[in-house]
Amino acid sequence: QQNQPAQQQNQSRSQQNQPTQQQYQSQQNYPSQQQCYSQQNQPMQPQSQPRTQQNQQMSLHQAQPVQPAQQTQSQSELQEAQIEEEEEEYSDDTPSNSTTSPPIDSNTELNIRGMSIIMNVGVRSNSSNAYLLFREAAEHGSLEGKYNCAICILQGLGTAVNEVEGENLLKSLIDQGFIPAMNAMGDRQEQKAKAVTGDSKITLLNEALNYYTKAIAYGNTEAIIKAANIHKTLGEPMKALEYLKNAANLGDEIAANDHAMLLITAMDNFDQGLDELVQNANKGNRYSLYNLGYMLYFGHHGLQCDKVRAREYFAKAADAGYPPAYHFYAKMLASGEGAPLVNGQPQKNYQEAEKFYQKAIRNQIYPSFLNYAKMLQERSHDGIEQRLDIAAAILKQAADADTQRPNAIAMFRYAECLEQGLGVTQDLTLAGAYYRKSYQYGYKEAEEKARSYPE
Repeated sequence: QQNQPAQQQNQSRSQQNQPTQQQYQSQQNYPSQQQCYSQQNQPMQPQSQPRTQQNQQMSLHQAQPVQPAQQTQSQSELQEAQIEEEEEEYSDDTPSNSTTSPPIDSNTELNIRGMSIIMNVGVRSNSSNAYLLFREAAEHGSLEGKYNCAICILQGLGTAVNEVEGENLLKSLIDQGFIPAMNAMGDRQEQKAKAVTGDSKITLLNEALNYYTKAIAYGNTEAIIKAANIHKTLGEPMKALEYLKNAANLGDEIAANDHAMLLITAMDNFDQGLDELVQNANKGNRYSLYNLGYMLYFGHHGLQCDKVRAREYFAKAADAGYPPAYHFYAKMLASGEGAPLVNGQPQKNYQEAEKFYQKAIRNQIYPSFLNYAKMLQERSHDGIEQRLDIAAAILKQAADADTQRPNAIAMFRYAECLEQGLGVTQDLTLAGAYYRKSYQYGYKEAEEKARSYPE
């Protein structure tokens, strides 16, 4: 999980049916191995989240029907800390038989409050209250409220799961031209396709394409990229390239990067792909900056390993706000890789590395959890205070994270903290549980410890 190329799908790109805030992408899981473009072997993505009409902030624009070519998707920042304020109490002051729609601002406020509950912003999570707020907004004609209700119903957030009802709500929104519903239905067909093979899989992928095509008709670049990824899955790279080129021509950074990477990895056209990647990077494309850094760091795709240039690209990608680059740049700052030599020794900058590790952790880049915890456990880093308690807390967070690929190394490292009382109260029973879990998830070094702590 630690040294992996970029998955150029920002957390707003393919969020499988979970309530969204102008589509959420947390880069919550580290990009998957051996592919530098989106959708190939990637970690489980956050499901679509209840939607608000705003990029990166919790407040909303006015709720309104979506117009063609006006919807954009952007990545929202993860919350830096869990806020422990008292939960707001839901109060419905509107009579249930009211037929008068409240002002637009009232619908907006309902969606804001529902999103705040779902995302733990200012209130403790209570999905039942969130669902009631979304439902009230929907009853007053809010398309966003209706969409959020559909996602809650599909995910069982505050109400019982009912896939038929949830999908029918999304389909009714599609009839009203609501683009997020089109993408959400496409996502659902893709998810279903992962569970089957053969003709059934192809049928579901084609159904997903149909939904994305509806969104593409509105000029939605997110749907263009999703359609391209399906064509890659179906073994149709030429069609995928066509879709990606169209989205790139509309100014989409992810599509421009993915087009270049597809040329390199699937079309055996390295020179053209590399040229495009460099052009993208020169324009500040953070995904291409990262991929160039990655390929130079590891010497992939025929490029000679060059840690100095890799560091430069990672630094630029990190400055551009790409979370996986935070990890690699922090790693190189701490190790001195690619840095100028002083008296024959590489310059290390632990304090700067700490800043970027913390940024990576806030974006849930899990290899940084391990590296930063190790830094805090050791005493040999200039300017960094040894904090065993914080290190243990970081390792526990990574060990307990609900990800597609559980972090077995973090489980082992946290078990060591529990066994030795490093930053936590010694607890051999709990240590044994984490050792066994680490071994269960494939960390071979945990085998001996797991066997020494039987259930």
